[in-house]
Amino acid sequence: MSKGIVVDHKESHVRFAISERNFNEKLHTKVRDLKAGETVIGFTPKRKSAAVVESSYIGLTVAELQAQIDTRNAELHEDDQITPASRVKADLIAALEQDDEFSTDN
Repeated sequence: MSKGIVVDHKESHVRFAISERNFNEKLHTKVRDLKAGETVIGFTPKRKSAAVVESSYIGLTVAELQAQIDTRNAELHEDDQITPASRVKADLIAALEQDDEFSTDN
């Protein structure tokens, strides 16, 4: 059985789970691996309130997003640093949101 991953679709920005073999770097941004007990079929993303969506990183520039990542990375061990898929704004936001999710889960 293949493992599943949570992804954001790059064009629609919809979050969902897929099997690892269906991951396509051109279409998807990996958010995280599925947690124990989560399944691809049963995955349901958490709904964000309007306040959370409004307070996201959307209004920041690429330089500001990269600065936030650099600041966070300065405090992290090399193995734990935030590594966006690219310097594209959507990938920087995805990396920061993944770090936020990881920080609140731990």
